Amino acid sequence: TGAAPAVIFGRKDATSNKYITPEPGACEAAAGLFEGSVKSFKAKSGFYCGSGRGSPTYWTTQTGNQSSNFAGILNYGLNAHTELYAEALLGFTTTENNTRGPSWTSLGGSKGYFVNGSTGKLETWSRRFAPEEIGGAEAFNRKWKDRTHNLVLGVRGDLQGTSWSYDLGFNTSGY
Repeated sequence: TGAAPAVIFGRKDATSNKYITPEPGACEAAAGLFEGSVKSFKAKSGFYCGSGRGSPTYWTTQTGNQSSNFAGILNYGLNAHTELYAEALLGFTTTENNTRGPSWTSLGGSKGYFVNGSTGKLETWSRRFAPEEIGGAEAFNRKWKDRTHNLVLGVRGDLQGTSWSYDLGFNTSGY
């Protein structure tokens, strides 16, 4: 039958772990969120304001990635037996994703449940914010930039009058 709609507004009795039925009109007041899909839902643990679009619809499942890489090689012959060389690789990557929108829970703001002054009950509250409230789903995107480099400097050649050759190099890389 599919997954249960995501909780958009929920209050639970911390003692029974059951939802406290929203006040009349509470879910309707949020009906414009998540493209008008918020309404009252009944779960085994009670009623809450939810939406089938709260979890999957607006958030990315695939990460956006843009990369640019640059490479270069320089060789310079000092003489017939010795060559200087340099190799460089630079990488620049921008990654962006948005796996879920912002949410809030009363447990996140304290060390536990709280006593609701209006009801006298020990409760937990949860709230998921809609794209309409944060300026669109893209407003919650996270971006980060990575840079990489690899640099090699060296000298190579052969030892005159012998069958020996050599290659001395220095390599550094970072991420």
